[in-house]
Amino acid sequence: MPAELHRIAVRKKVDQLDRAIREQYMFNLETYYIPVIQDIILQSYDIELTGRVTNRRAKTNPIYYRDEFQEALYNFEWITEARTQTILMTPETDTFNWNQGRLRIIENIVEGTIGRLAEIDEEQYIAMYDKRPIVQPFDRAVPLKQRIYLLRLTGDLRRRWRQAYPRDAMVIFPFSNTPPIDIFFTANQYVEENIRGWIDEAIRESQKEIAR
Repeated sequence: MPAELHRIAVRKKVDQLDRAIREQYMFNLETYYIPVIQDIILQSYDIELTGRVTNRRAKTNPIYYRDEFQEALYNFEWITEARTQTILMTPETDTFNWNQGRLRIIENIVEGTIGRLAEIDEEQYIAMYDKRPIVQPFDRAVPLKQRIYLLRLTGDLRRRWRQAYPRDAMVIFPFSNTPPIDIFFTANQYVEENIRGWIDEAIRESQKEIAR
C-alpha cells in the first residue's frame, strides 16, 4: 500500500476510534453516571437543607421546594460538546439555574443568612402592626394569605408578638445565622475522584467494539 493511502487508512481508523470513544462516553454518562450524580445532590439537599428543619410549624422548610429543585436538576445542561471534546458539566451554586419556579428561595438559603429571623405570615403581621406588610415576602409565588415574611428578631418584634399571640411560640427561621451551604460539593468531589476511570472505561469498551 502506498504511504499516502496508508496514512489515510490510519487516520480513518483513528477518527473511527475517537468517535466511538466519545459516543460510548456520552452513553455511559447519560445512562449510568449522571443519574448517580443527581442522586448524590438530592441526598445532599435532603441532609443539608430539609434535615436541618426540626420545627414542624416552619413554613420555609426546603422540602416544600424539593420537586422544583429536582426538576431544575434534571434539566441542567450536563453535557457540552466543544469541538472534538465531550465535557461533563456539574452544577455549582453560581451556575445552577435558580430562576425556575420558586428556587430563588433555596438560592437565598444556600448563600447563607446573617442574623436571627422570625417567620411571620401576613395575618400575623397585620395582627401585630395593624397594617399590611411593606417588606418583601419569603415566597412571592404563593397566594397572599400564604406568604411568609422574614423579620429581624428584635425586642420590639418579640413584644408585639406576645401582645398578639400570648399563648403561641414564635417560629424562628430555621436557617438564621447560617453560613453558605454547598449542596453540590459531595457530587463534585465524587466526579473528580471518578472521571478519569469513566474515560478509561469508555476507551476500553470502544476498543473492544472496534476490534470485533
